[in-house]
Amino acid sequence: MDKENLAPIMTIAEVAVYLGLHELTVRRLAREGAIPALKLGRQWRIKRDLLEKWIEKRSLHNLGGPAEEEKKGDDDPEVEATE
Repeated sequence: MDKENLAPIMTIAEVAVYLGLHELTVRRLAREGAIPALKLGRQWRIKRDLLEKWIEKRSLHNLGGPAEEEKKGDDDPEVEATE
C-alpha cells in the first residue's frame, strides 16, 4: 500500500491492509481502545496520522526506547488515551 495514496481518515479495511491484520482483529482492537479509533455511527474510522504516531510510539516502547515520562513534546491526548 502506497503511503502517499492513503486517505487522512482510514477505514477498518484500509487499516487492516496497512497493518497486515485481519479486519476483525482491527475492529476488535478499535473496540477495546487498543488503537486510536473513532466510531461514527456504526462505522469505525482511524486518523492516519494518529495511527502512525501510535505505531511509532509502540515500536519505540517494544524496542526498549526512552520511557514515556522521559519523552518530551508528545502532548497528543488522543494518542495517550489509547495506551
